[in-house]
Amino acid sequence: MKRVFSVVFVIVVMGLLSGCCVSHEWSEATCTEPKHCLKCGEVGGGARGHSWREATCTEPRTCSVCGATSGEAAGHKWVERTMEKPKTCSVCGLTEGEPIMFREFQFKKIVPADYIHVMFSADTIMGVKGEEEGIVDFFDRDSEKKLATFNINQYLKEGSVWDYEMIPPLALSEIYFVYTIVDPDKKCTLLVIDPHGELVKKMQLMVDIPDGHRIRAQNVTEKKYVCFSDADAGDRVILFYIDCLTWSVTKGDVEKSSDDLFYTNVYTSLASMYYCDKYLLARKKDGTVDIVNEYYQYAEGEYLDATQFNRLGLALACSEGKSYDIINTDLKVVAEGVFEGDRALWRGDTVFLINSDGVRHYYAIE
Repeated sequence: MKRVFSVVFVIVVMGLLSGCCVSHEWSEATCTEPKHCLKCGEVGGGARGHSWREATCTEPRTCSVCGATSGEAAGHKWVERTMEKPKTCSVCGLTEGEPIMFREFQFKKIVPADYIHVMFSADTIMGVKGEEEGIVDFFDRDSEKKLATFNINQYLKEGSVWDYEMIPPLALSEIYFVYTIVDPDKKCTLLVIDPHGELVKKMQLMVDIPDGHRIRAQNVTEKKYVCFSDADAGDRVILFYIDCLTWSVTKGDVEKSSDDLFYTNVYTSLASMYYCDKYLLARKKDGTVDIVNEYYQYAEGEYLDATQFNRLGLALACSEGKSYDIINTDLKVVAEGVFEGDRALWRGDTVFLINSDGVRHYYAIE
């Protein structure tokens, strides 16, 4: 009996010394670690591995057991808004903003017929008097209360000639007027007027052009430079540029490809070019509009008529007949046949002018 007890005692002692349990107490395996004995540390099997849930629009791939993540969220796959639906993710259904609203702008006090041009900024309306008057009235967009009047005549000398153009919000967040005055001594004065009628910059330089010729802002290039040319020359020669970010004048070559278009017989002046981030909509002499890339090469097709893109990246385009669609900057139709008219023109922040049966209508795309 003593011998048996001694043998058992020796076996137990040897087991304890060797680290083996008579009875293991196992922990559960985790995603990254196998199960192990809580008494002796012995490992059994392997880790169970992660149970991954696929990434969603807003969350990366995630383990449903331990919460570990891998990679990045998939991101939303947006479908651009239409007149029926707001901008919508095709995966999760999240919406952003509102559907496109196309409505006629109803004037309260202003009589548009009193002005040859009516332009809209985010919070003001600008009414340009007759071509020879040099007067612009500025109104609050909501109340139509007159805020200011700018009169170029106070800056003119005897024999001066002048012109004006509006810088679209491609270069700046708002619409600015730029007046160009050329005095008989060939001194050119540029007056930059903000949407509230304030003179924000006055620049002067000497120019070499024939007597009586006017200088006009033609277009924006590289989203910051406005080029100016001799408005009365047969060939439109660029005279100088202004940098809209610094309001400084440069006579150097800004973008040579911009110059090339001035000498083509295919397109009209650069004032008829409509810019977005990807394309230029170039009006030809027959009145139709080509879609061209940044090198002025034919890209996607043509329209019978098209407007410049507004601040929201939307434009009006007519492909056939007199029916106009709303297109985005991917040249995709987001609303078909919103109206019928003879001509559509960009008129500022969100508003377009439609000529229909000889009557001017102002429509807001919001």
